[in-house]
Amino acid sequence: MSRERSKFPSTKSVRRFFDRLRGEYPKVDPICSHFGRCGGCYMQDISYEDQLRMKLSFLRELFGDRFELEGIVIPSPQPLYYRHRMDFVCAFGKIGLRRRGNYAEVIDLDECHLISPHAFDLLRFIKRRVRELGIEDYDFLEHQGFLRYVVLREAKFTDELMVIFTSASPPDVRQREKLVRLLEETLDRSESVYWLKHEGLSDHSYGEPILNLGASHITEKVGPYRFMIKPDVFFQSNPLLVWKAYEDIREWVYGRVLDLYCGIGTISVYISDVCDHVTGVEIADFSVQAAEENAKLNGIENVRFYASDVGEYLKKDVRFDVIVVDPPRPGLSRKIIKRIKRISPDRIVYMSCNPITQFEDLKRLCDEYELERPIRAYDMFPQTYHIETLAILKRRPRGKRRRRNRNG
Repeated sequence: MSRERSKFPSTKSVRRFFDRLRGEYPKVDPICSHFGRCGGCYMQDISYEDQLRMKLSFLRELFGDRFELEGIVIPSPQPLYYRHRMDFVCAFGKIGLRRRGNYAEVIDLDECHLISPHAFDLLRFIKRRVRELGIEDYDFLEHQGFLRYVVLREAKFTDELMVIFTSASPPDVRQREKLVRLLEETLDRSESVYWLKHEGLSDHSYGEPILNLGASHITEKVGPYRFMIKPDVFFQSNPLLVWKAYEDIREWVYGRVLDLYCGIGTISVYISDVCDHVTGVEIADFSVQAAEENAKLNGIENVRFYASDVGEYLKKDVRFDVIVVDPPRPGLSRKIIKRIKRISPDRIVYMSCNPITQFEDLKRLCDEYELERPIRAYDMFPQTYHIETLAILKRRPRGKRRRRNRNG
């Protein structure tokens, strides 16, 4: 296996590829008045059918002749209003999203078509009350102020809403009282409200729970299963389409299955009825606790979850028929790939939110594994250039294994 230079070594190179493609397609009128300035959407001025064609062109360029690709991208049932979660930044007297290409500037949103109209109506109410109550926002450049983020999480199949307010420490009692009042008013319009405190310099919406009003979670359905979602856990951005990917995964698993990066157990639970046993591994204790609760909620008894670093868990003397991986954007490390090969499952099911790192990982796996079917793509992120891909690999017969490159 020879060393190959990546066709897309950076996010900027992906963006440049799509920028070039844009000129080949006719433009349509974007639905949102903020399009072109707001960083939330990239392709609203391209028809949805052409967005799918652009993404397929990107994947063909990426995978080339090396790995076979299906000839379509599975579309989202809704190209708008599909997002489960949106994080709106509160800064400089505005509540909205970053300006495209300028992290330091915030677009004050009057509309957003990535979440449902019902959810955005709630954000409008919150924006108005923040200003009326005089709640201080947070300057993320100078690292001073109070309210940092308003996060909306929406369960698409149950219509339940969770609102998360993330702040620094309140500068005085009055600011604290004003925010508590806003939480109470927001509860009248949602199922669950949280106040999280984040003191660090890093800019994100996660933090330590200070107050919870209403339910401790919202519940989403994926196919026949229900999942409890709490403020600090990851859940797929597009619940309307993710069930299709899980159905496809379910077709390729059997026997004893290891689910790496299992999160709150969505895949483990979804595939449990066709497996003898499923073992889920996730580094975050709170996610493992949520996974156990979700298994119990669905009456699933043949799954077990471990809070462990994936690399450390793979040091164990374990054997599995199938290993499922759904890693974060950086993909699999060489160490983890090496340990997966040592376990030598019959099949590897590789779900990825970053086809570029998946491509690199497949090259390192292909001395001992080969595609069992063409790679399938799902448009989990309409209006953006992001895409999800699923690769099914089977172990090569011993006589057909390739010589391993020292870089693989």
